[in-house]
Amino acid sequence: MSRDTDSDWEIWGENDPYFGVCTMDQFRLGRMTNESRAEFFRTGEGDVRRWIDYCRRHIDPDFEPKRALDFGCGVGRLLIATARIAEEVTGIDVFESMLEEARKNCEEFSLNNVTLLKSDDRLSLLKGEFDFVYSHIVIQHIPPERGTVIIERLVDHLASGGIGYLQMTYAHEECRETLGVPPPSMRHGFKEQPKLIKGAKRLVKKLIGRPDLSLREPPMQMNVYNLNQVMYILQQKGVTDLHVTFTNHSGIFGAALYFRRP
Repeated sequence: MSRDTDSDWEIWGENDPYFGVCTMDQFRLGRMTNESRAEFFRTGEGDVRRWIDYCRRHIDPDFEPKRALDFGCGVGRLLIATARIAEEVTGIDVFESMLEEARKNCEEFSLNNVTLLKSDDRLSLLKGEFDFVYSHIVIQHIPPERGTVIIERLVDHLASGGIGYLQMTYAHEECRETLGVPPPSMRHGFKEQPKLIKGAKRLVKKLIGRPDLSLREPPMQMNVYNLNQVMYILQQKGVTDLHVTFTNHSGIFGAALYFRRP
């Protein structure tokens, strides 16, 4: 049974939400400048533009999303970019801290076409259908027994003729033969600190009275998904055309799935 990571991600949402989305030092709250914050949102614009261009090249040359759904919207990195090209955008996230930050960002960017909802595994608050449903660098952090349920529900909310984009991880580079779960010592992009080092840091903290934020940072679990199971879900939902590109998060291999629901 995979560990439930919700409590870990709530800590990221409350203490370092931008770094929780993009694990680069310039996006830590204590180091973020106006320039790096602007760069954070520019990366979202680049991602959304790349997906739309791919959809137009390979699926529908006239694709213009009208009603879009961002699953795991976080602080709004992709949500804000999508709201600039779609008529309506709904962002859903399981964490209130992330949603509150997304609300502030949408207000800052003067966006009035965005709806924010609290999520659960059944997407119980979500209503209606969307012609563009996407999730990027989110599903990989959800245990597969929960994530596959979410994938089914996301496809259920994709309108006929709509395009879906779902990214997830499926194998670790060091598990070539078994394609098993990533080693437990791995975090997103860095390894757990040895217990001896952690103990030394705690002693230093006690002696000098300085808080060490890294000691409270929970792991960013990277889960691997069975792509056969995911493709089975898509085909059961009527999908007949699937396009795949590959991703790589520090040696954890992933797949970005583009598909259209007939």
